Amino acid sequence: MAPEVLFKQDYSYESDFYALGVMIHELAVGKRPYEGKNRTEIRDELIKRDINLSGKDFSEENAYLADLINKLLKKNRNERLGIKGIHEIKEHKYFSDVKWGKLEKKELKPPFVPHVISETKEYLDEIALFNQMHQEADGENTQPLGQEQQFKFAEYDYERRAAKTKGKNLKGLKKGKRISQKHLLC
Repeated sequence: MAPEVLFKQDYSYESDFYALGVMIHELAVGKRPYEGKNRTEIRDELIKRDINLSGKDFSEENAYLADLINKLLKKNRNERLGIKGIHEIKEHKYFSDVKWGKLEKKELKPPFVPHVISETKEYLDEIALFNQMHQEADGENTQPLGQEQQFKFAEYDYERRAAKTKGKNLKGLKKGKRISQKHLLC
């Protein structure tokens, strides 16, 4: 998440370029640029540390990758690559071999073409058959949840991480009552 988003400031397309930098960092380095157990720890890490990768961190053929990541992950959005327009990113040396015109016209051959299992209708039929076989094998009902079952998830919040409730007894909650940290951690 771009610093301007994290600190609830006004933002625009430049935060997308920061997100692009995060994704490229994750793909190239194998981890997020800033890590933490929660939003506060990530924010603190972002405040304390600048991303400054060295070309030595990458192979010779990817020497410009560190520079690209560093420029996309600038905390100050006015210094971030792309602030003057997408052409800044397209013209970066890392993308020097990309034929942007051919790419936009879909004239380039993709570097990887996945093996197609079958045509669309046949593929969907295969998925339906797999689901049917899976349901029969499990003996479980895969029908949508009824209202009584849906109620159990009424106050579910991803931020609270469902894993914290594993093995916890939440039966004492009344209908419509929010789940507090006390219920999750006790």
